[in-house]
Amino acid sequence: KYACDIKLPVAIENHAQEVSSKPDDTIDLLAGYSELNKLLLVSLNKNQLIVYKSIYIDNLSEEETARSLGYKTTEKNRFPGYKNISDLKKQIINIAKQIIYEELNLK
Repeated sequence: KYACDIKLPVAIENHAQEVSSKPDDTIDLLAGYSELNKLLLVSLNKNQLIVYKSIYIDNLSEEETARSLGYKTTEKNRFPGYKNISDLKKQIINIAKQIIYEELNLK
């Protein structure tokens, strides 16, 4: 009987003390996101900041961002400034990774 009782799931209502005493191991993603935004806004240069705000905050496409920056292209089937925007996005991501590693002391 005891072995059967151990294996059967029971309702949380009957075991409130075990549930409430469990340590909280959740992560507040919105707080982390806002903190990362603050640190990124300080760390990025002018062009990186424009691309970051346009793509990641205002949800504009890469093509709209390139047009707003005044990039032009002579290549067929490519939007203006695709390489510049791609490079700036890679730089932003690397800076964000570096900030996260430093904040978590993973370096």
